[in-house]
Amino acid sequence: MNPSTMLFSFTGRINRARYWLAVLAVGVVVMLVVVLGIALRPYPATMIVIGVAVVLALAWVSLAVSVKRLHDRDKSAWWLLLFYVCPRRSCRRLLDWVTVRPT
Repeated sequence: MNPSTMLFSFTGRINRARYWLAVLAVGVVVMLVVVLGIALRPYPATMIVIGVAVVLALAWVSLAVSVKRLHDRDKSAWWLLLFYVCPRRSCRRLLDWVTVRPT
Protein backbone atom coordinates (compact mmCIF):
# COMPACT_ATOMS: atom_id res chain seq x y z
CA MET A 1 0.00 0.00 0.00
CA ASN A 2 1.48 3.32 -1.02
CA PRO A 3 1.56 6.24 1.46
CA SER A 4 -1.15 8.29 -0.26
CA THR A 5 -3.57 5.36 -0.18
CA MET A 6 -2.67 4.61 3.42
CA LEU A 7 -3.22 8.19 4.56
CA PHE A 8 -6.14 9.42 2.46
CA SER A 9 -8.28 6.42 1.48
CA PHE A 10 -11.00 4.93 3.66
CA THR A 11 -10.77 1.45 2.15
CA GLY A 12 -8.48 -1.37 3.10
CA ARG A 13 -6.78 -2.49 6.27
CA ILE A 14 -3.61 -1.54 8.11
CA ASN A 15 -1.81 -3.28 10.93
CA ARG A 16 -0.71 -1.76 14.23
CA ALA A 17 2.76 -0.82 13.01
CA ARG A 18 1.44 1.19 10.08
CA TYR A 19 -1.23 2.75 12.28
CA TRP A 20 1.34 3.96 14.81
CA LEU A 21 3.61 5.12 12.00
CA ALA A 22 0.77 7.29 10.71
CA VAL A 23 0.08 8.60 14.23
CA LEU A 24 3.77 9.45 14.57
CA ALA A 25 3.72 11.24 11.22
CA VAL A 26 0.68 13.28 12.29
CA GLY A 27 2.48 14.20 15.52
CA VAL A 28 5.55 15.35 13.61
CA VAL A 29 3.40 17.49 11.31
CA VAL A 30 1.67 19.05 14.32
CA MET A 31 5.04 19.92 15.86
CA LEU A 32 6.22 21.45 12.59
CA VAL A 33 3.07 23.56 12.39
CA VAL A 34 3.63 24.77 15.95
CA VAL A 35 7.19 25.79 15.07
CA LEU A 36 5.90 27.48 11.91
CA GLY A 37 3.28 29.27 13.99
CA ILE A 38 5.95 30.62 16.29
CA ALA A 39 7.97 31.78 13.29
CA LEU A 40 4.93 33.42 11.66
CA ARG A 41 3.71 35.18 14.79
CA PRO A 42 3.95 38.62 13.10
CA TYR A 43 1.61 37.35 10.33
CA PRO A 44 -1.50 35.98 12.09
CA ALA A 45 -3.72 35.83 8.99
CA THR A 46 -1.20 33.64 7.19
CA MET A 47 -0.94 31.33 10.17
CA ILE A 48 -4.72 31.02 10.43
CA VAL A 49 -5.00 29.95 6.78
CA ILE A 50 -2.14 27.46 7.12
CA GLY A 51 -3.48 26.18 10.44
CA VAL A 52 -6.99 25.57 9.13
CA ALA A 53 -5.66 23.75 6.06
CA VAL A 54 -3.38 21.55 8.16
CA VAL A 55 -6.10 20.77 10.72
CA LEU A 56 -8.52 19.70 7.99
CA ALA A 57 -5.88 17.54 6.29
CA LEU A 58 -4.83 15.92 9.58
CA ALA A 59 -8.46 15.27 10.54
CA TRP A 60 -8.96 13.47 7.22
CA VAL A 61 -5.77 11.45 7.71
CA SER A 62 -6.70 10.54 11.29
CA LEU A 63 -10.17 9.38 10.28
CA ALA A 64 -8.86 7.39 7.30
CA VAL A 65 -6.19 5.62 9.34
CA SER A 66 -8.60 4.90 12.19
CA VAL A 67 -11.20 3.47 9.82
CA LYS A 68 -8.62 1.18 8.25
CA ARG A 69 -7.40 0.04 11.65
CA LEU A 70 -10.97 -0.77 12.69
CA HIS A 71 -11.44 -2.72 9.45
CA ASP A 72 -8.32 -4.71 10.31
CA ARG A 73 -9.92 -5.60 13.64
CA ASP A 74 -13.12 -6.67 11.82
CA LYS A 75 -15.04 -3.75 13.28
CA SER A 76 -17.26 -1.29 11.51
CA ALA A 77 -16.14 2.29 11.02
CA TRP A 78 -19.31 3.33 12.83
CA TRP A 79 -17.43 2.69 16.09
CA LEU A 80 -15.62 5.98 15.45
CA LEU A 81 -18.94 7.80 15.60
CA LEU A 82 -19.51 6.42 19.08
CA PHE A 83 -16.02 7.52 20.09
CA TYR A 84 -16.48 11.10 18.84
CA VAL A 85 -20.11 11.58 19.86
CA CYS A 86 -19.88 9.98 23.26
CA PRO A 87 -16.57 10.77 24.97
CA ARG A 88 -15.50 8.71 27.95
CA ARG A 89 -16.90 10.95 30.69
CA SER A 90 -20.27 11.35 29.06
CA CYS A 91 -20.51 7.60 28.50
CA ARG A 92 -19.65 6.94 32.11
CA ARG A 93 -22.31 9.36 33.33
CA LEU A 94 -24.84 7.79 30.99
CA LEU A 95 -23.83 4.32 32.16
CA ASP A 96 -24.16 5.38 35.80
CA TRP A 97 -27.53 6.94 35.09
CA VAL A 98 -28.78 3.77 33.42
CA THR A 99 -27.33 1.19 35.83
CA VAL A 100 -27.52 2.78 39.28
CA ARG A 101 -30.62 1.86 41.25
CA PRO A 102 -32.87 4.69 42.34
CA THR A 103 -32.97 5.49 46.05
